[in-house]
Amino acid sequence: MTRKLTLKRRIKPTLKAIAQNASHLNRDALLELQTIIEQLLEASVTQEAGAIVNETQPVTEEIVEPLALLKQGVDVWNEWREQHPGINLDFKGVDFSGVTLELINLSGVNLELVNLSGADLRGAFLQSANLRGANLYMADLLWANLQGANLQGANLQGVDLYKANLSNANLFEANLSQANIRRAKLLQANLEAANLVEADLLEANLMQANLSKADLHKANLESANLIEVNLEGANLLEANFSKANLRRANLTQTNFHKANSNAAILKGAIMPDGIIYG
Repeated sequence: MTRKLTLKRRIKPTLKAIAQNASHLNRDALLELQTIIEQLLEASVTQEAGAIVNETQPVTEEIVEPLALLKQGVDVWNEWREQHPGINLDFKGVDFSGVTLELINLSGVNLELVNLSGADLRGAFLQSANLRGANLYMADLLWANLQGANLQGANLQGVDLYKANLSNANLFEANLSQANIRRAKLLQANLEAANLVEADLLEANLMQANLSKADLHKANLESANLIEVNLEGANLLEANFSKANLRRANLTQTNFHKANSNAAILKGAIMPDGIIYG
């Protein structure tokens, strides 16, 4: 979408035109010129390109540069987003590595292919955000809300998702190896073909989630809620299912070798050999 020029960009040609004729002005005219220039410059709120104009002009998508606004801090950003919920935001491919964005509201934002490695996103609001292919390596997403987010193919290796909400999220082929997913909510989440090697899912709620063809080698699912979860074709080698609730789970064609199912609830589950556990 073509964006309108910001006020600052419209000022530049005006000042240039005046300056070209400045040599022909007398002292009184020069003083008047100075006043005009000051008035023009005061119309700009900041010195950054794409800055938000003063309160006399309506704030619209065309005259807002979201990244410049974000630099003013999370509180300013969240207040602006609350006031303008209908604006579509696109941060595709932006580098946010290592930044602190605690409690930020990025719900519904296009964050495809962004670099958020090592970022602090504790308590962030990312509902329905598009994080497809994003790099979240070692990011802190403790208590974050990622409900309905698209994380297909995203790199979440070593990420902290403690008590995060990933219900209905799309994590198809996402890399969650060695991630801390303790006590997280993943109800009806799509984790098909996801890499969960050595991931910690202690007491996580994965009820009705799709984990078909997922790699859970040495993953910890102790006391996890796996009711009606689909694990068809998954690699469960040496995974820990101790005390997990696998009621009516689909374990068809899984590699359950050396998996720990001590005290696990398996009633109604379809076992690897196709037999329904009694």
